[in-house]
Amino acid sequence: MWTVISGGVGNFTRGTEGSLIFDSATNRLIVGGATRVNLEGEINPTGGTNTAAFFSAYTTDGNRLLTQILGAAGYDTNGIGARVDGTGNIYVGGSTFGSLDGQTINSASRQLFVTKYNSGGTKQWTRARNPGGRLHRRYRAGGGYRR
Repeated sequence: MWTVISGGVGNFTRGTEGSLIFDSATNRLIVGGATRVNLEGEINPTGGTNTAAFFSAYTTDGNRLLTQILGAAGYDTNGIGARVDGTGNIYVGGSTFGSLDGQTINSASRQLFVTKYNSGGTKQWTRARNPGGRLHRRYRAGGGYRR
């Protein structure tokens, strides 16, 4: 049995629901989420003032294999989930207000993104798109949600 604690002082690192997955192709555990700190020697590209998406891969004995952080300086990038395909490629999805990897983004509204990493953790591509309006719902006075 083992436990791994990762994060930093003065801010947060959090996993997302359902983002701890077992990769049977490579016998690894993958966890994804959001952070405002540097993790495991990887630099948060937002400078720690905004949220960045991340994933980490571990052996089944709890040894960290790799960590990757994805974000845009000055903007929030929220990792919502990570998945693995049958050959060990890792996909991280979420939302961002900033431009990622050359994808031009309208920072006035939140954009959806997905980034693919190969099984060794090397980034392959990022795709982003504007879903056509605000991505989140806001609670309005008097009850109910609105987009």
